Amino acid sequence: MRTVTAGMGLALILAAYSCSDSKTTSGPNGKKLFATNCALCHGHAGQGGPMNLGPSYKGIAQHWDTDKLVEYIADPKAFAAKVDRLGKREMTAVADSVTAQERQALAEYALTLMD
Repeated sequence: MRTVTAGMGLALILAAYSCSDSKTTSGPNGKKLFATNCALCHGHAGQGGPMNLGPSYKGIAQHWDTDKLVEYIADPKAFAAKVDRLGKREMTAVADSVTAQERQALAEYALTLMD
């Protein structure tokens, strides 16, 4: 019986470690994904890109949340069609180059740049 209890305890510890590890790596993973997919146009700190290619994220946090960002990243044109003020610019979708989990990490990181 002790072996089963010890085994179960070890399994719980490993499960807790893997869950906490995935949460702590979403930030750095999001940062890496942002650098690869977004920084060229929006700047590495979300300050906006050269020649105003991609707008700044500064000061827009009150208008966005993670769910909206994930939806926008997945299909910018469809999302922009629902929101008039976004229709002025075309943004290339990165949905084809990132997984749903990566879109989530990317959105979470981008939100940190919007303050």
